Amino acid sequence: MFVTLERSFQKNQIDDISMSGLSFYYVENGYAIGKRSRYLKLQAGERHIVNRIRFTVASDTNVGESMFQKSKIRRLSLHFEGLTFRQKRQIKNLIRRNAIEAT
Repeated sequence: MFVTLERSFQKNQIDDISMSGLSFYYVENGYAIGKRSRYLKLQAGERHIVNRIRFTVASDTNVGESMFQKSKIRRLSLHFEGLTFRQKRQIKNLIRRNAIEAT
């Protein structure tokens, strides 16, 4: 599963997802990821599953450094806001079909 933020073409693999939000890791490149965006879309493969989800940034944490690029690796956690009934149903189905249950 992937998330793409508005005004970005970069897909980021989702690390953790729930009905209230998600998190993913990214390599810091100087662009303030999540600062300019207000919406995101969720994807499974090349299919857009849920579009135009409003969000707020819950946290943006430095978690380490990349060995190859000498760049910082960060974890961005987002909180979904104002989900429609349809978006809630789509997210629930996305989680059921694609997420691995924690044990």
